[in-house]
Order: sequence, then structure tokens, then C-alpha cells
Amino acid sequence: MQGAWLSLEQCGHLLRDAVLLFQQGRYASAVGLAMVARDELGKYKALLELWNRVRAGEPVTTADVPRNHLERQKLAVMSATLMDGDDPERQRKFDALSAARSDDERQRAIADLADAEVRRADRERAFYVDPTDAGWSRPVANFSRERAERVIVDALNDYRVQHDPENRRLIYSGRRPGLHEALEAWTEKPPLPAPPEPQGAGLI
Repeated sequence: MQGAWLSLEQCGHLLRDAVLLFQQGRYASAVGLAMVARDELGKYKALLELWNRVRAGEPVTTADVPRNHLERQKLAVMSATLMDGDDPERQRKFDALSAARSDDERQRAIADLADAEVRRADRERAFYVDPTDAGWSRPVANFSRERAERVIVDALNDYRVQHDPENRRLIYSGRRPGLHEALEAWTEKPPLPAPPEPQGAGLI
């Protein structure tokens, strides 16, 4: 429980730093930090599941905490967005989400929209110079302002849901009975960083 909360806290710090970099025009670095924040969000979800297992009497160890970046990105999938200018394939995927009738169908549709493998690749493209068939991948040239903004806003949206106390209470009570009360009893837990507010005409 403590590790999950601290991972969510770190996610918030990284997203706030990503917004600062975005506002300075450092789009690649901002995207990279947003993807690392998503890693922490995925770890948060994994640790909550481990809490469930421990509460059920199952032993767990630190080896059960996922360290694979792709696995964490998959776990961090919580929502998806559709924006003007999105290609027909993304529209098709979004239609599949709208048509989902069960939780399993909805989760599969969101995972399809979220593109965890693309997000993991973005993390690499944001930080590292690498050879490609066409020459070199340069982080500074890989992300437009619009692309970076969308990546960060999507991550912020997912963090906001977990940051909101009432949302957490509702989510926990349905899937992890007792967790909300256990967190409330942990009086020394650090406060979660507040999500940045939209500024001016832009989203962040």
C-alpha cells in the first residue's frame, strides 16, 4: 500500500516537471518524463493488486513488482481520447470502445487505443539518439508541440482520476475493499502533487 501511494506521488511529480519542460519548448524531454510518469502509474496499479493478494493471505515478494517498461505501460492504461484530426484507424478503435458492453471488452478496447508499445517507443525516442534506416533518430526533432501536448494531457487525465480523493474512494470500494480505510489510517503519507491547471488557450 505504501509503495503504491509513493509511486502515485512520484507520477504526479514527474508530470508536473513534464509540464514545466513543455512550457519551455523542451518537447522531447517533456514527453520522456510523461512516459516515465506512466511507468510509475503502472507500478502503482501493480502494487495495488499485490495489496489485494496480501490481504487474501497470499505471500508476495519484491520480485512480484513488475520492472518491464512495456508491462508497466500496459498497466498504466486507464483511459483514451479522440481528437480532431485523428486518423480513421483511431476512430475505428474509439468506436469499438463506445460499443463495448462488458468491462473486459472495454479494457481490451482501451488497451488497443492506448498503444502501450507506441508509448514505450516514445519513451526511447524522447531520450536517446539511435540509428534508423533513414539516418538518426534525434529526440529534439521527434515531437511537435501538438504531439507532446497530447501525450502529456492524456497522462495528466489518468493521474487526475487517481489524485481525486472521491474518485479513489469509489474505485477502491468496488475493487479493493478496505484499501481506502487503510490509506486513511496511514496519517503520515505524503500529499499527492496537485495536477497542473490549464493555462490560457492551451491545455497546459
